[in-house]
Amino acid sequence: MSTWQDVAKGIAAYAPQVASVLALTGVGAPVAAAVGTAGALVSAALGTPNDAGAVAAAIQSPEAAVKLKEIEANSGTQMAQLAAQVHMAELSAQTEALKAVNATMQKEDETRKFSWRDLWGWISGIAFGFCVALIGYLVVNAVVYNHPEYLATIPSIVGAFSVMFGISATVLGVQSAIETHHAGMADRIAAAQP
Repeated sequence: MSTWQDVAKGIAAYAPQVASVLALTGVGAPVAAAVGTAGALVSAALGTPNDAGAVAAAIQSPEAAVKLKEIEANSGTQMAQLAAQVHMAELSAQTEALKAVNATMQKEDETRKFSWRDLWGWISGIAFGFCVALIGYLVVNAVVYNHPEYLATIPSIVGAFSVMFGISATVLGVQSAIETHHAGMADRIAAAQP
């Protein structure tokens, strides 16, 4: 059983614009309408029923190539417009979905008092301040009070705290990146950027 995507592969060399519309995939009325329009155009030109299987069989004949080139010449602009309409409908649907996510995130942000991210950030900040104070204390004691053995402990302390700061920075950084990505995605989609 042939599909319109199979037909698109078969006619791509002769009618690339028509093939690009037939190859559209997705859910929704814009995709179905565009594929239906392109399928009806090809089947009418080839004199077959508007069925992917019948069109797939008909494009095997040598005369089909000439008819497909005529379709492309006469309907290429219409097919490009159909593909653009489908693309814009998909972008619009994505924008609406992102707006819903954004509204939910804003509502959550307004209603929350204190979250695990806030707690994690405060604990990480306090731990970092403690680490800096401890290293400062060791350096002052090593230099001012002549205790050079304190300097030897600094690398092991920094190494231990680096693991802890690496974990907290990763958690907070990933969460921040996710929030930033979601916040800016609607703008990128509206501007038709990838």
